[in-house]
Amino acid sequence: MRLAHLLLLSTTTSAMIPDRIGVVGVGTISSATVRGLSKEASPPTFVLSPRNAAKSAALADDVESATVAASNQAVVDACECVVVAVLPGQAEAVLSDLSFRPDQLVVSLMVGGRAEIGPDGATAFKRTTPA
Repeated sequence: MRLAHLLLLSTTTSAMIPDRIGVVGVGTISSATVRGLSKEASPPTFVLSPRNAAKSAALADDVESATVAASNQAVVDACECVVVAVLPGQAEAVLSDLSFRPDQLVVSLMVGGRAEIGPDGATAFKRTTPA
């Protein structure tokens, strides 16, 4: 599994964007990311976490290529790229229930820590700043 920290660049091309992007943790930053990427000439399909039902539904209404999944694991299972954007205090509880595939790209938008994915797909949150 490849783990990347997202650097939003002002010049990106559609060729660099995966076809299906999952979002675990639909909040302000991830919503802005989805809205921005949805404006590409060939926008990806987005599969949104149901954790924040109101924000997920509103984003799916605003972005034609977005749908809300039944669970966080359904997001992971459906996409080759998963954006993790949960608050640090929620990360361990959310990530410990998810199993990623070795070929998935995981993009972390989390502040104050990082997601670590083991060879078996198990995840853990490692705090990098004091609580």
